[in-house]
Amino acid sequence: MTEAVCARCHDAPGENTFWHFRNRFGRLREGGCVDCHGTKGEGDLHAFNAHEQLDEVAQMRVRITPQNPLSAQVWIRHRAGHALPGGTTGQSIWLVARATGPLGADLWQGQRRYGWFQTVAGAWHDQTLPPGGWNRVDWVLPAAVAVFEAELWRQAVPGPFQPQAPGSRRLARAGVELMRKVDR
Repeated sequence: MTEAVCARCHDAPGENTFWHFRNRFGRLREGGCVDCHGTKGEGDLHAFNAHEQLDEVAQMRVRITPQNPLSAQVWIRHRAGHALPGGTTGQSIWLVARATGPLGADLWQGQRRYGWFQTVAGAWHDQTLPPGGWNRVDWVLPAAVAVFEAELWRQAVPGPFQPQAPGSRRLARAGVELMRKVDR
C-alpha cells in the first residue's frame, strides 16, 4: 500500500495527517504510514491497535510561576510523525487540568481541545497538536492552589470531553504540589 492511498482520505479538508507526516516528519526519515500503522500480516491499516500505537506517545511537563497572578505552564510534546489527533475529524486530544486547595477541594478546572473545528459557514480550522518540539499552554490560577494536575487524553468520539467514552485514553499526566494538603 502506498502513501497515495492514505492521502485520499487523510489529506482532505478537516484532515491533515498525511500533510504533517510528509512535510514535517516523513522527509527526515525513510518509510511511510505503513511502518507505524501497518498491522502484522494484514493489509488493512484501519485495523491497527490504537492503544498499542499510543503507548508513551506523549510527554508533559508542568511549571508553576509563583508571581502574582499565580500561573501554570503546561508543556506537551509527542512522538507521532503527524499532528494529533490523526485519523479523522471526529477524534480529539484534550488537555484537562485542575487545581485543588489545601483541603483537597477543587478551586479551578480548565480544558483545551486539539483537533479540527468546522465553522457554521463550513470552513475548517486546524487546531491539532503539531508534531515536534514542545507546545505550551498557560493558565492563570487562584492564589490558594495546593496541587495542580494536568492530563492529556485521546477521545475517539466527537463532542465534549468524555473520559468514559469508547476509545478514550489518557496519554500523559503531570502535576505539581505547591503545598501539602491539610488532613481534616
